[in-house]
Parts: sequence; structure tokens; C-alpha cells
Amino acid sequence: MRSTEEVLEFRRFLEHLSSFASSSPGRKKILELTPGIWEEAENIYRWVVELKKLKDEGRDFPLSGVEDITPILSSHLLSPHDALLIKKQIEIATCVRNSLGGSRLFEAFPLHPLEDLLSYIDKIVDEEGEIRDNASPELAGIRERMEKTRRTILSKLQDIMERKREAIQESVITERNERFVIPVKSSLRHMVRGMVVDRSRSGETVFVEPEGVIEDNNHLSMLIAEEREEIRRILSELTGRVRERRKELLENQKSLVELDTLLARVRYMEKSRGCIPVFCEDYGFVFKGVRNPVLELYRDVVPLEMEFGKNGKVLLISGPNGGGKTVLLKTVGLIYLLALSGIPVPGKEGTSLGKFKGIFVDIGDEQSMEEGVSTFTSHIRRITSILREASEGSLVLVDEIGRGTDPEEGEALAKALLSEFYEKNVYVIATTHLSGLKYWVEEKEGMENGSLEWGTFRFIPGIPGTSRGIDVARDEGLPSSIVERAMEFLDKRYVEVETLISELSQKLSRVKKKEEEVEELLERYRSLLKEYGEKKRELVKEKRRILREAEEEAREIVREGRSLIERAIREIKESQARKEVIKKVKKEVEEFVGKEEKKEERKVVPEERKVKVSFPEVEHVPLEVDVRGMEREDAWDRVERFLDRALLAGYEKVRIIHGIGKGVLKDYIRKRLSGLSYVRGFYPEKGNDGATVVE
Repeated sequence: MRSTEEVLEFRRFLEHLSSFASSSPGRKKILELTPGIWEEAENIYRWVVELKKLKDEGRDFPLSGVEDITPILSSHLLSPHDALLIKKQIEIATCVRNSLGGSRLFEAFPLHPLEDLLSYIDKIVDEEGEIRDNASPELAGIRERMEKTRRTILSKLQDIMERKREAIQESVITERNERFVIPVKSSLRHMVRGMVVDRSRSGETVFVEPEGVIEDNNHLSMLIAEEREEIRRILSELTGRVRERRKELLENQKSLVELDTLLARVRYMEKSRGCIPVFCEDYGFVFKGVRNPVLELYRDVVPLEMEFGKNGKVLLISGPNGGGKTVLLKTVGLIYLLALSGIPVPGKEGTSLGKFKGIFVDIGDEQSMEEGVSTFTSHIRRITSILREASEGSLVLVDEIGRGTDPEEGEALAKALLSEFYEKNVYVIATTHLSGLKYWVEEKEGMENGSLEWGTFRFIPGIPGTSRGIDVARDEGLPSSIVERAMEFLDKRYVEVETLISELSQKLSRVKKKEEEVEELLERYRSLLKEYGEKKRELVKEKRRILREAEEEAREIVREGRSLIERAIREIKESQARKEVIKKVKKEVEEFVGKEEKKEERKVVPEERKVKVSFPEVEHVPLEVDVRGMEREDAWDRVERFLDRALLAGYEKVRIIHGIGKGVLKDYIRKRLSGLSYVRGFYPEKGNDGATVVE
């Protein structure tokens, strides 16, 4: 007897989901998934939502390089390649850890950076998986001696080949059994004294180790052995270091693999335009545009809009063969298996699932020729097993309840089974072709009929479907004479009832279509409201942009004003303060500022907001400056600023008070005045050497 997962093709779906994983361990973990309990599924969904948020923020999760390092960590002696795998795993863990920063996933999936171990491995093994020369001082010394010995051997062999050129088959130094040799023609072997190490297949060439390099080759072989022993010692020490951090490395791997399975769920949700269903305490479910995740791998699927549990515990679905009844049952069952595994479902937001205590299915024909089990026997065995196992709050999915036997007896059994399930508070969705069963359900409280619209596969609640067996036979090419004769054998009351049901279904379909049109209009209205809101926000942004530009324009006006004043001062200085230049500059400044704005504020008004820009006043400048008691540089700085302002004010003569004292400040200021081009002259104030008059 096939399991629920096999019947619903859950494993086939997991194969598809595994393709969204980045790593081999991640794919393996997904293929091993089994439906769990609701609390676990809720936790997984929370992590999926959190991870999708981080992914949408552009955070990086480079999980493709994750490998299963468990066998490596149990190794007696690590190889350089093993060390590289561990290093890569640590680097991935560090990167992912940084990407999880600030989220709840950071604590839920601990990752250890292991910087000390990472640094140690990097010191020993290079990117090509070779042991570095400086992995230890001993190894560095050995390799240095090896290189020196190789150069000596190569030099000697090169010299021999030059001297014995006619005996050399090819001017190439090669290695045989880790010893350097030269290729010598077999016919001229006697010309090169030494030991034959190897021969070519043709026999025309012998590889000779000349006697002049035998000792050097022996020395090199000894160094190679020392190198191997030192490398083994280094790797042994590395193995010990890794073994000390085994717990953290395994925890890293576990977290990385779990995150890979979560990320696969996120990618699947994005690809399938799926959602995270809402879990409800009430039994039942609401499907919004839900699709069968296996069936849609092969063809387009009609989304399922369906509600169950609100109007009763038993739903009986009827309709023609090929009408989608079995697909509906499989879709319901498979969606629940996905949810219990924490996998997003291919459907729209608003999909909700009640927390049924168990999912049981009897779908498909499990007739066995070998065991002598008929369709009916298989059906009854499965139903009997479900009756034993299903408890209150379970969901049972039965295809063609009462099938495989005499219709009258099958109908009686179906009524008894549905009654038993109902009384045990077990929820049931069953399909049937039995007309009497449909009428019986219609009269029972807590049970309801449903059907799938022919041709569209849309679920229609409350109305049973017609089997349309004769119509299907006609459509499939059964001779019309047989079809007409079959119609004559049908009970007229049956035909009338089936016709009435068909008409009701068509009317309901038209009502449903109108509802969809209304919903479409409402959606367009919502879309327009959203568009209006977005445009309003854009206008607000544009208004702010205009205000910023106006403020910037005002600042530019101020900058231009300052620039004009600085240029004016420069022109006055360069012209040595001629009256006509002073008047010209003063006029330019007054024209720029505007007489009416000398002591006011200019206003830049974009739309309704006023941006105030203060212009510098043409301030009152005194005729003298007092710098007594100041240091020389500070005093000159004040004098120079005073002279600039006096030039701008158009003064012809000003007074600098510096005091007498020892004459240091007086002499310094007069010396600096002599270097100014715009100063026509200066002299001590009459009767007072403590002040200087400047013209």
C-alpha cells in the first residue's frame, strides 16, 4: 500500500524544490524533508519571511561552495585539499554571518568566523592546494637546499649533453623515478657512462643517469624524503588544530545547509509567485488561486478558489470523468504536505489553512494482480486503515468513495462511511459519481455538495455536478445510434434532475463571472487610488525639489554678491584707490544690492513658500583703528581688514593708533604699509608719534 507522500507525489515535488538549493548538502537535505508538526512549520515560515527580506535588501548568501566536511573532520590526517575545503567553508560562514547581522536569523543559525583557524590554514596552504614554502622554517630550509641541488644537477646534465651531443636523442632533461636523467640513443649508449634507469617503448632511447650526478640525485632523493616527512608533520599539526574546532565547524555546516534549504524555499516562492499561508486554529481552509505544484511542472494549471469547513465537515464533489475531481483532492493533500514542511505554497495572499491533526488519503486504483487484490478490496482496506487512525480534527480525502462494487451497495457503504466520519468529527472531502449519494448529502446537516465546472475546472460550492457519461462518450466518438439508445434507457426523472442541476450550474457560473467582473472593477479602482497616491507623493517630492533649487539659487545670489564685493576691493587696491574707481565700484555694489534692500531681506518665492536670503549691509566704517597692546601679526591682520573696508567705503584718509612704547609695533606696521600698492602715502600724526595717518 502506497504512502500518502507517494500518492500525492510529494517526493516528485521535493526533487523540483531541490533544484533551487545552491549546495549539494542543501539539495540532499531537501530531498530528505518530511512533513512535521504545525509549530515547526510556523518557525520555518518565519525564517523564510526574514530571509526573503534580507535577500530583497541585496544581502549576499554565497552558499554554492558549501560541502559536506563531516568525513574530512573524521580523517586521521588532513590533505592540503581537505584544508582548502575547510578554509572555504569558514570563509562562506563568515560572509553569511555578516549578511545575517541585525536579523533574528543571526541568533537562530549560529556561525563561527574561526579567524584563528582560517589564518593558520592560509599560512600553510596556498590557493592551489600546495603546502607553502614558509609553512615552517624547516620546510623552507629543505626546499631551499632542494632547489640548489636541482640547479646543480641540471647544470651538470646540460654540460654532459653539450659534450656528448651526437649520443643524445633529444636535448631534454627528464625525470624517471624522481631522478634526473637524459635521453641517449641506444646505439651510442657506450658514449655516456652511467646507469640506465628506463627505456622507451621503441627501444631506440635509453634514459641514463650519468655517473657524475648520481650522488647529487641521491642527495635530492634524501631531501625529498625529508620534505615529505616535514609536510606530514605540518599536516598532522593542522589536523590537531582542526579537531579542536570540530564542534564549531559542524555547527557552521549545519547552519549553512539549513539556510540553503530556507533560501531554496524563498527562490521557489518567487519563481512560483507563491505565498506563506496563514495558519488558523479552526479546521478548514481557504484557497486563493492555489495551484497543484507538481501538475504545473508539466502544463498550465487552473488556479483553485475554494473554501472548506465553514459550511460543514463533509464535502462531496461530483462531476464528469476528466473534470478535475482527483486533481482537486491531490492539490488539497499536497498543499498541506508543503505547509507542514514549511514550504511556501503556489497561491495568492489570503490563503489560510486550518491545523488538521492528520492528513489521510485514499486516491487511485491500487489493484494488484500478484496479490489477487481487486479495486474494491484495495479501497476497503485503505478506508478501514483510515478509520482506525483518523481522529477528531483529521482531514480525509477519498476518491470515488464506494467505488469498485455494485452501485447500490457502494452508495450504501459511502453513506455509512460519511456518517461515521461526521460523527467522529473527522473532516472529509470525497468524490463520487453516485447520484443517490449526492441527493442524500443535500439533505444532511453539516454536509454539502460541490462540483467542478465542465471545461473551466472552477470549483462550484453548494451544487452537485453531473456525470455527463453519455455526453463524454459522444464527444469521444461513440456511434450516435448507441448514444441515442442509451438515452432511451435512462430514467426520465433522472434526466430531468441532471438537466436541472446542469442549468443551475450554468446560472451559478454566470453569477460567478459577474462577481469576477465586479472584483476586476474594484481592483482597477484600487489600482487608480494607488496610482493617485503615488502621483501625489511625486508632486510633493517635486515641490520639495523646487524649494531646494530656489534655496540654492538664493545662496548663489549671495555668493555672487560676495564675489562682487571681493572683486571691488581688489580693483580698488590695484588702482591704488583712485577716486573714479572707488565711485565706479561703489555704484556697482549699490546696483546689485538695490537701495531699497540695503537693510532688508530679498525674498525668493516658489509657489507659496518664501525663502529669506539676507544680504550683507554696506556697514558704517570708522575712520580709525586701535591696535595698541596686540601682537604684530594679529595687529596687522586687523589693520589690513580695516583698510579693505575703508577702501570700499571710499575714504581718502584714515588713522591707525599703534602707540609708542619701544616702537616695535609702530615700525612693523609702517614697514607693511610701504608694501601696499593702493596706499599713496603714510606719515606720523602731527604732534603724536603713537598714530599713523594713511592716505
